[in-house]
Amino acid sequence: MVGWERPLVARIADGDEKALLELRDRLGDSIFNRALLITNDRMVATFVTTGVLMRVWRCPADFAGRDLPAALLSLAEQRAREWRSDPPPVVLRLLKQGACDD
Repeated sequence: MVGWERPLVARIADGDEKALLELRDRLGDSIFNRALLITNDRMVATFVTTGVLMRVWRCPADFAGRDLPAALLSLAEQRAREWRSDPPPVVLRLLKQGACDD
C-alpha cells in the first residue's frame, strides 16, 4: 500500500462516507474504464464500478494491506467478465426496459 491507501481504508472501516467518496474520486474512473473495456456497455460498467466500491465499503478488512488500485481493478475485471458471460436477470430487465423498441 502507498501512503494514501492505508488511512483511507481505515477511515472506510470506521464508516467514514467521505472516505468512500475519496476512493471513488481516486479510482472510480479507472474501475469504470476497466469494466467498460471488458463489457463495452456503460450501464454495466457503472453497475460493476458501484459493486466494487460497495465491496470496499462492506468489507474493508479484505483490502487492508493490499495494493488497493490493483485489487480493485482486478475485482472490476472479474465482475465485468462475470456480467458479460452471465448477466443477472434484473440487469437484463433493466436493459430491456431502456430499449427503444418497447
